[in-house]
Amino acid sequence: MSEKATVGSFNNIIEKGVIIRSGVQITNDISIGKGSLINLNCTIGHDSVIGKFVELSPNVNISGHCVIGDLTSIGSGSTVLPNIKIGSNCVIGAGSVITKDIPDNSVVFGVPGKIIKPNN
Repeated sequence: MSEKATVGSFNNIIEKGVIIRSGVQITNDISIGKGSLINLNCTIGHDSVIGKFVELSPNVNISGHCVIGDLTSIGSGSTVLPNIKIGSNCVIGAGSVITKDIPDNSVVFGVPGKIIKPNN
């Protein structure tokens, strides 16, 4: 974990092999699954769960009370609004704004984010 990252001191679970880069802001009551990458300048809001082997590209904003499934990749500059669940094995395109739940195995792009195709 970068010494230039800020991680809240209350009730966070960060599993083995997680990489947290410089400028990251992690609040409280967060769980991050093993092998995940939280890239430069990302923000993770309170009471959120990040699955295993998730990749957050630079400048991703995950709002509070979100769930990101295993093996999901979220592109640079994307925003996930509060109380959203993104399923496992999803790809979220750069700059997308996720305003509703996304099912497993989806490729999503746009503002607001729309499912473009299945991720097989």
